[in-house]
Amino acid sequence: MTFTLILRRIHLYVALFFIPWVLIYGVSTAFMNHMPFFAGLYGERWGAYEPQQEMTYEKPLPLAAADGADAKRIDAKAAGRQILRDLGLDGAFWANTSRDGSRLTIGRMSMVWPRRITWTAADRKIEVERQTFQLPMFLRRLHTRRGYGQGYLADDLWAFGVDAFIIAILVWGATGLWLWYRMRRGRRWGAVCVAVGCVLFAFFVWMI
Repeated sequence: MTFTLILRRIHLYVALFFIPWVLIYGVSTAFMNHMPFFAGLYGERWGAYEPQQEMTYEKPLPLAAADGADAKRIDAKAAGRQILRDLGLDGAFWANTSRDGSRLTIGRMSMVWPRRITWTAADRKIEVERQTFQLPMFLRRLHTRRGYGQGYLADDLWAFGVDAFIIAILVWGATGLWLWYRMRRGRRWGAVCVAVGCVLFAFFVWMI
């Protein structure tokens, strides 16, 4: 088996393996490039949340010492994790508190059904809301979802898959250049494509 044939096989099978990633990144980029248009189709329902659950939450929340002060404040990250686990919604999230500590807001990240959980100190109530499913928002989440640093295996595996896809793109580029170089009849037009592509890319980088 020749070196060129090995590269052809790598070029082919890597592409076949990453078909879902290619489709998602391509379609989601198209939606994101025209997001104002798609947002307009949904009107006031764009990004809307629907109430799911409301309950009293009497369990004390973890506190953290305020920087340079003796006063105590809610540890948003620890409190968010505690509440999500008690609600059976453990997973990747973000959390923040209001300046006066009267409200804790938790965003439970999800590709399909993101949730917003709000805890208020005055009445110790928790309100759980779920974002309505909207295709453009779903595709944007797929495109922009991060994984590392959340502390969950599924998120780390997703991030690893994205890293692998990035490597695959570089492999396609390298193997594509080699395969083009080996095709004598296509060298001239290939060189034209490379030159025009580089010039256009440089133009956009400089002008935008």
